[in-house]
Amino acid sequence: MRRKKIKILLVRLIGDDIYDSNTADYNVGLAFLSDIAKKEGAIVALKDPVTYIELIEFVSKSVFDIVGMNVHYLNIVNTLKAAKYIKENNQSYIIMGGHHVSAVAHEILEDNKYIDSVCVGEGEDVFRRLITQLQNSRNVERGVLYSEKFFDINSYELYDDHGIDHVRRLSTSRGCLYSCSFCTTPAIHSMLDGPKLRSRNSKLIVNDITNLVGKGANKIYFNDDTFVYKNKESYRRAYEISEGLKKNNICVHLKIQLRADSFDYSSIYLLRKMRQVGFDAAFVGIESGSDNILYEYNKKTNNYKNIECVKTFDICRVQLNVGTILASPDSTVFNVIESINGLKKMCLAYMFFRRVTFRMNLFPGTEIERRLIRENRVIGEKRYLPRKYIFKDSQVERIVDVYEKIMPKYLHDIGDSIFKLRSRLIYLIYMRKVAREKMNLLFEWSDYSANMLIMHFQKKSNYIQIYNDMEKYTMYCVGLSNVIDRLIGDYDYYV
Repeated sequence: MRRKKIKILLVRLIGDDIYDSNTADYNVGLAFLSDIAKKEGAIVALKDPVTYIELIEFVSKSVFDIVGMNVHYLNIVNTLKAAKYIKENNQSYIIMGGHHVSAVAHEILEDNKYIDSVCVGEGEDVFRRLITQLQNSRNVERGVLYSEKFFDINSYELYDDHGIDHVRRLSTSRGCLYSCSFCTTPAIHSMLDGPKLRSRNSKLIVNDITNLVGKGANKIYFNDDTFVYKNKESYRRAYEISEGLKKNNICVHLKIQLRADSFDYSSIYLLRKMRQVGFDAAFVGIESGSDNILYEYNKKTNNYKNIECVKTFDICRVQLNVGTILASPDSTVFNVIESINGLKKMCLAYMFFRRVTFRMNLFPGTEIERRLIRENRVIGEKRYLPRKYIFKDSQVERIVDVYEKIMPKYLHDIGDSIFKLRSRLIYLIYMRKVAREKMNLLFEWSDYSANMLIMHFQKKSNYIQIYNDMEKYTMYCVGLSNVIDRLIGDYDYYV
């Protein structure tokens, strides 16, 4: 009997908050599901990223059997709105996936009857089952769907060809060895049986990178939670990958995600070797400059290691971007000032101003979310919708609230340009095309940022004082952008 041809739409919506959105160019997980669905004989449309209006216009012209929706904290509202529209107008089977909905699967299905199922865990096995059931006109599973087996990451080509321009993404592992209290990865692992971390073979990774470069990629982002852990096995894998790329004479820019303790002075030899074959950029979740706040986050690191990390990357000329969360739920004014001073020592205090919110996003299922619920410190009833927590220190609460009212205007006025210019300047300094002394521009920016924040927390500034200071800070940032823009001129940059 001839099998029915299944039409599938895979989407990741952009959230309303354009200043604090998931800015990844595309979701590599959806790209993998697209490849698997095609191999199962399905016709697949991939919309990633897509606005709500763009998606509604698209689905009004086509009907799909399955609509798979990737959900995260910032796009949940728009995703629910779009799912309801699709169900009412197209009657498509709607399945949602991602850590955010996995943690609240039963609740979200109970409240939103137009959603047919939520995938908890890895989606490859679940998607194959759904496609087979639809192809054979059998009853389709509904409700909370669990993967019956883990995806073998060494038996599949984990690279994809869904990139934008010359940028590609690559996954070389799944899971994480750590349990940060605000992170969804350990929360999801606690719901499933299986190893905390599975890593792809180094030879296969070299082949993946080589193939992507052969298809025109000149920059590859690695989607791993942590690309290198501080242990012998992980170091050996990174060394073998570097050796393989050197042997294949691969020329490409590689950006990875790391922990602050992935490298230090004792392992600088490995970072240098990686830098020589293209690993020239990294994102590190520094999070805070306060040991007390880092302890609350269960980061298993401290400010000394954070500073050593920054210095190590500077020595090796690896461009560093960092994640920061200014104030934790239990932080005092003293802790916040301690954190600001810590980032000031790293010359990175301006990173606090890259996001709308100065508080941690409260993800469902995390250790810290469960604790705050027990303590009745969460504002908002639905766990799958964006919520805020109440600080223990009322002074921290007041200052953070003021900043979060002002930040959208600041980010609207300067956009993301100053941070892109900052990255470009650091790259050109590391490439020795711009004098290293020009790094002082960034040091001064960090000092200005830190001193203003500290003053507001110490003096218990009111809304008018903070607003006026932020107006001056905005003008400073605009002027700094112009200075850096003139300085770097028309030098080539790989992004």
